[in-house]
Amino acid sequence: MSDLIPEVLLSKLSEIVLSNMGLHFPKEKWQDLRRAVDKAASALGFGTPLTCAEWLLEVPENESRIEALTKYLTIGETHFFRDGKLFQALEEQLIPEFASSYRASNRTLRIWSAGCATGEEPYSIAITVSRLLADLIGWNINILATDINKEFLRRAGDGVYGEWSFRSVPEGIRESYFETHKDEARILPGIKNMVRFAHHNLVKDAYPLVWHDNEPMDIIFCRNVIMYFTPERQEEIVNKLCHCLGDGGLLVVSPAEASSVTNPHLVPVNYPGVILFRKDRSASEMPVFKPELFCQPLVPLPAPAPALAPDHWAETFPDPVFDFLESDLEPEPELVEVMDVEQELTPYVEGLRLYEQGLYDEAVKQLLIEVSSNGFRHSGTATSLLTRAYANQGKLDEALAWSEKAVAADKLNAEYHHLHAAILQEMEKNQEAVVSLNRAVFLNPNLVAAHFALGNLLLGMGNRKQSDRHFKTALNILANYHEEDAVPFTEGMSAGRLTEIILCMTR
Repeated sequence: MSDLIPEVLLSKLSEIVLSNMGLHFPKEKWQDLRRAVDKAASALGFGTPLTCAEWLLEVPENESRIEALTKYLTIGETHFFRDGKLFQALEEQLIPEFASSYRASNRTLRIWSAGCATGEEPYSIAITVSRLLADLIGWNINILATDINKEFLRRAGDGVYGEWSFRSVPEGIRESYFETHKDEARILPGIKNMVRFAHHNLVKDAYPLVWHDNEPMDIIFCRNVIMYFTPERQEEIVNKLCHCLGDGGLLVVSPAEASSVTNPHLVPVNYPGVILFRKDRSASEMPVFKPELFCQPLVPLPAPAPALAPDHWAETFPDPVFDFLESDLEPEPELVEVMDVEQELTPYVEGLRLYEQGLYDEAVKQLLIEVSSNGFRHSGTATSLLTRAYANQGKLDEALAWSEKAVAADKLNAEYHHLHAAILQEMEKNQEAVVSLNRAVFLNPNLVAAHFALGNLLLGMGNRKQSDRHFKTALNILANYHEEDAVPFTEGMSAGRLTEIILCMTR
């Protein structure tokens, strides 16, 4: 068809997007780029995607044109208090530590949410701070929230959210900090005024090293952001974020991004169930950047809402009962890859190919064909891949359902139990995740990722003795790896890096 975007134009578009936005779209992800241009063409009133692509490339140095693609290239999947362990650490340890150290001096706290999407993260931070600092009116709380997507920032500034954004909030939060109107909830002005939103490009724009009072950041959140950049860009961004932190300041990234933090001045530290990076107080002097993004002092919250008692984890847990072994059903065999043309065209192989390209929605369609053609008792291989595809789209309910089917298809497969636990943990069903992880290490005592995950979970639940046992086991297994070897099921983390993180957590 004449309106299809030829590959030569897609190649030029990917280069411009990389140069201007830092987002990496290699050839295997050009289909995502095509879809983004399709959506932009419709929104901007172009007759065909091809004419839209030609317009975008007409003036390559025109950033405003390339930014028209931003809202279709970036994913804003988030919700309030995402990662409950992190916000528990923030409430019980991190904020109190900073408040205690500054209480006798300037009573200022500076936090930056980089890649804030539609605002759930910075508002969650603001709510947490307001619950802790009873004398907030005497504090200067500076929460900067930035994103490259202007549409996301507009929605964040509105402060209006639907039911999906509240799928894992602690009890009482919605009632205390939001006004509900039909199916929507609007954040209260006191919390909203604690956050200042600004457009920011992590690749091209100057970084906010200091605020109006020439002080660096105390905590920087940059979660699920740097994973979308090239390794070179990741290193560059992490180094700049390090420069923006004061001595002893904290960088917060997602677990999948931990291996990308290689700056020698950012040392991994552990709070129960959470891995963070603290700027070493012996770090060299930070270079001065021009603070082009700085805001005026933020308006402090007039009066904090009543503090809500944080949840406390149980100290001990009963040993799991391995009832999953009681079934007399034989596990189904793994699918065996056959290298002939006919087998390569099966829905499973096509689904795997699409999954590896990051085309998760298309992969799901093919994999559903695969499992439906095999009847009720289908292979765990296809169902586990379906689990991952749904999880990568943020569809955790569907991911959980298919992970259960993967386990049912092969109850003796430790990797399926580990995957099931990962979904449960993402849904903050931590006690259930512990049971699944115990099953995984029972079936495969050498599965490092499961021991590491168990150590993290049990540490967050206050069970230090069992946590240390699993961390010690993980270290013993890692001793058999070469330092540069990738550890299975850890998003490519090297054995050396994982060892370093575990040692920091057990000190």
